[in-house]
Amino acid sequence: MSCHDILASQTNLKRLCHEEEARSNLFLVEDVDQTIERWSVEIQCTTEHRRALRTHRNTLVPVSHIPNEIFRMVFRLCTPLSSKIHLAFSQICSQWRTLALNDPFLWRTPMFCHPSLLSEMLARAKDLPLAVREVCHRHVSKFEALRTILETRTVAHLNLEIDKYNGNQANIITRLLFKKLRLSLKSLDLEANGTCVHALLCSNQVENLLPFPLLRRLRLANCSLPGESQCYSNLITRALA
Repeated sequence: MSCHDILASQTNLKRLCHEEEARSNLFLVEDVDQTIERWSVEIQCTTEHRRALRTHRNTLVPVSHIPNEIFRMVFRLCTPLSSKIHLAFSQICSQWRTLALNDPFLWRTPMFCHPSLLSEMLARAKDLPLAVREVCHRHVSKFEALRTILETRTVAHLNLEIDKYNGNQANIITRLLFKKLRLSLKSLDLEANGTCVHALLCSNQVENLLPFPLLRRLRLANCSLPGESQCYSNLITRALA
């Protein structure tokens, strides 16, 4: 046998060894993959079983037997205490989360500090009249978002702090109050920032000063609205500062 034949034989032997090793490694990888898949299924089953046990345990707790209507009343009573309380309710348990996410009342106050959540909150509020509270002179972007909401949604309660030195804001607020919001507003709280003379919201933005039929509470701080007393004839409380 020539040297060439010997080298060729050795080369073929090495190739066969490499192929066999590769097949062995492939079988090993496939076996490891199957083991991982099997353990993943078992972990998932164990997790679901654990979740079912925890759910069953929660049903044995006395508080779980309180009717959903009671929970909903408690949630609504707690809402004025914090603008973020409904977010906390939705993170306690699945029962509370379902109740909180499906109660439009809890989402009727938009949170302008979370622009990414604003559209979702408005969607959860559905067609319920909104309660809007905002200090709108600090951020132009917030005022634009506020303006969009006031122009497109029904608002029952409005609490705003505006910049009395910003004539554009005053004009927009006045126009929206008398042309868009007057039929739905139940309470109105306006405050102009600063301590100088009162800011008059511009009456030239309104052609006819029509009444606010549902308005029961009015508070004006450091500002005044145009119009005669008949515009606000249904008030229960009125505070001027």
